[in-house]
Amino acid sequence: MFKDGLISCLKAELETFGEDAIFRNYPIKILRGTSSQTKNMRVAGFYPEESFDAMMMHPKDIVSNLRTIYHEGKHRDFFAVDDSQDKTAPTVNEIMKIEGEDFRIREIEVLEYEHGFKLILEKLI
Repeated sequence: MFKDGLISCLKAELETFGEDAIFRNYPIKILRGTSSQTKNMRVAGFYPEESFDAMMMHPKDIVSNLRTIYHEGKHRDFFAVDDSQDKTAPTVNEIMKIEGEDFRIREIEVLEYEHGFKLILEKLI
């Protein structure tokens, strides 16, 4: 199926070029960049803090049993079978942790066949 090909392609890109991030307390990979739209919106004052674009797979396609728990600024990784993973699409104002910093999802663009998402993230102050 065409959708499976898109998922495989995005997964390969993320595994090769992706950066580590934490979303809903799960480790994921994202592709980070800045589009002209985000640059223009930053110049216009819509995003006063650091902002950039990120691409991620749909949470239902992310298979990981590695769980990260944050407590008082420290984190601990462990493996567990977790059937309660929230596998719904990301929503505006959800938080993603990248390089120890918190970023809020400001905009979401759904990719073809909902195989992934292009997000605009803004750093929380």
